[in-house]
Amino acid sequence: MNKVKEYFSNKKELFIFCFSIVFILMIPFFSSEILIGTDYEYHLTRIKSIQESLQEGVFPVKIHLKMANDYGYGTGFFYPNFFLYIPAVICLMGVEFLLSYKIFIAIMLVLMFAISYRSFKTILEDSNTSLLATIIYMLSNCITLQLYERAAIGEFLGLVFVPAVIAGMYDYTHKDFKNPLLLGLGFFGVINSHLITTLLCAIYSIIVFLVNIKSSLKDGKKFVRLVITAILVALMTMCFWAPMFEQMALAKYRFNDPWTSADMNVYGLYKIFSKHENSIGLLVTLCLPLILVALFDKNISKKTKRYIIEFIILVVIMCSQWFWEITKPVTGMIQFKWRLLGITTVVIVIGLAGLIKEYCYKYELNIKVATFVITMFAILCFFYQNSELEFYRDDMVMAKVYSFWNSLGGGREYLPLETDAAELNKPNVAIAEDGTEILVEKIFGRIMFDKTNSEQNVMKVPLIYYYGYVADIIREDGSVEPLELKKDENAIVEVITEGKTGNIRVWYNGTKIQKISYLVSAFSALLVVGILIIIRLRKNKK
Repeated sequence: MNKVKEYFSNKKELFIFCFSIVFILMIPFFSSEILIGTDYEYHLTRIKSIQESLQEGVFPVKIHLKMANDYGYGTGFFYPNFFLYIPAVICLMGVEFLLSYKIFIAIMLVLMFAISYRSFKTILEDSNTSLLATIIYMLSNCITLQLYERAAIGEFLGLVFVPAVIAGMYDYTHKDFKNPLLLGLGFFGVINSHLITTLLCAIYSIIVFLVNIKSSLKDGKKFVRLVITAILVALMTMCFWAPMFEQMALAKYRFNDPWTSADMNVYGLYKIFSKHENSIGLLVTLCLPLILVALFDKNISKKTKRYIIEFIILVVIMCSQWFWEITKPVTGMIQFKWRLLGITTVVIVIGLAGLIKEYCYKYELNIKVATFVITMFAILCFFYQNSELEFYRDDMVMAKVYSFWNSLGGGREYLPLETDAAELNKPNVAIAEDGTEILVEKIFGRIMFDKTNSEQNVMKVPLIYYYGYVADIIREDGSVEPLELKKDENAIVEVITEGKTGNIRVWYNGTKIQKISYLVSAFSALLVVGILIIIRLRKNKK
């Protein structure tokens, strides 16, 4: 107990700053209304669908049964649900839905503060400077863009872990990498948050590895730790990527024919350094002269200059049309050039915080006073850039949850390529080949209906086809027989009954690959937890 009190006493200043920054970022959520963001309907529907699926005993939630006009949308295969179980479970505990969403945001902001501070400290090696970097990052425009303007929860969650990826790669290339937990946590987090952020972090890490190829391969033990970390992360996240790749191998989806790509969207310097919603932010823009001058200052360390140069390179890439056209086979799925803002912001925050620390030492300024002043300035910039937020009443928001077109996402990417969304208009009936319609019952993740006509051989049921659906029929004598499934020209599930009559049941049962991946991920997670506990106990003994 004394150790706990001592820990909190030593970290008191850190906790005060954490509470203050999270409180500021949560101010728009204190309203009885909710922020209007371009993606809020889609993501709130995802959370609501997970909550209702859990209520019906469906876990894990790969197919969101009530999305796509009750036809079941396989967004869970391609958009990670891992962290969205948190607000869903909070809601199941009796908390009102939108309040559970706000609590979830607060939890993730606290996690962002903790991860960012630890990550920046790995690189900057100074508590005050790391705290300053954390504050600048959390109040930056790239965070508020995803949290307020877009309500893009997946990308926001990814940004919680991006600092850990960048710090983990620095630890590997420039330090001893004795604690690979940071890099592992970073990639575990982004993989379970947002695919595009994962791709960007992977590309960044590969480039950093290759640029520092000598130090990357010099220490064999360090390289082995990197490989083991990568394997463990891959195994722990197998429950997401294995089912995704399986579905992609067996069918084509709308994202195979993307509705937009990065090379199609203009993004210039005037947008990066302005009040534009997709800008780098006012604080960095105003500090730009100082940042550029520092490049030519011999007293500034190579480490700080390296991150400033990385920032300049990333800005040039974002503005270069030719780059996106040449790299389209790899970067096409990124969709928008401003998605690089996350990594770009982390990089310049490290450079700017390091620059401030070095100028404070150079001119004998108090780093704590500088941290306080810049924090106040960052807060002013935050309120200035977020002074025109729009809100909806709670009842208006809930009315839009499950709204047909919005719940499919902007590009309807996770529909099978052949599916015409306009045809998903009969969610409550099964249709025989002769046009006869039979009302269906939907309960506990299953569709059930009685078939009495022995002349009907094929029944179309209101479900979008994803691999893993099964069906059976309960005959009048109580016997149960499995039924074959196929998909029609619109990728809707069809049950082959061959004239059989009885009670037909259709549900998503998953595939062997999915079930194996769940077991592998669970075992790997337990293994990692066990390893961490053993390491902790050994440290305590010493």
